[in-house]
Amino acid sequence: MRQSPIRTATEDSKLNHSFLCKMTPGRDAGCFFAQKSRCHFVQNDETDKNTLSDHFPADYHAFMTHLVLFLLLAGAVFTDQRSHKIYNRWLLPGGIAGILLSFIRCGPGGLREALISAFLAFVILFPVYLFGGIGAGDVKLFATVSTCLSVEDVFLCIFCSFLVAGVISIIRILQTRSLHQTIRFALPVFVSILFIYGGKL
Repeated sequence: MRQSPIRTATEDSKLNHSFLCKMTPGRDAGCFFAQKSRCHFVQNDETDKNTLSDHFPADYHAFMTHLVLFLLLAGAVFTDQRSHKIYNRWLLPGGIAGILLSFIRCGPGGLREALISAFLAFVILFPVYLFGGIGAGDVKLFATVSTCLSVEDVFLCIFCSFLVAGVISIIRILQTRSLHQTIRFALPVFVSILFIYGGKL
């Protein structure tokens, strides 16, 4: 049975970004972009041809993703701490930018992954919101940030954010000696993203 060859960026002059292609049992050849910030699955070569990523180097994609996340979260932390609100007019451009970057990277496959990640974050956190664990703005922030994350990193982001929020809550309890604490989640999300991307650089 004919096997698909291993392909690298140096062996394929048609690609000016770096990705790793490999065979997955029971599936066609799939490509994972060799970026430590995020791996994007491209279903097959036909899907790869439909992407816009050939026009941009891989480092450009990583830089733009980091920039979008930093600006989005920095603004969210500022407004969350100052006015206790995360404004929709700030989240919407960030979500659109995250979806567009995913589409530019991987075409329809990247668009699908971005939407799945955002929907997954919403489904996980909406029950927490219903029980009063977090605010509606926090749910929307998680969903917006998730457009720039893989499905695996969505789980890691949520876990790390709640862990950081727990640490902040304990510190405030010790300082105020009161069990009633309100945690603004923009800062924990920011810290979790720094942890996720910092650990992969």
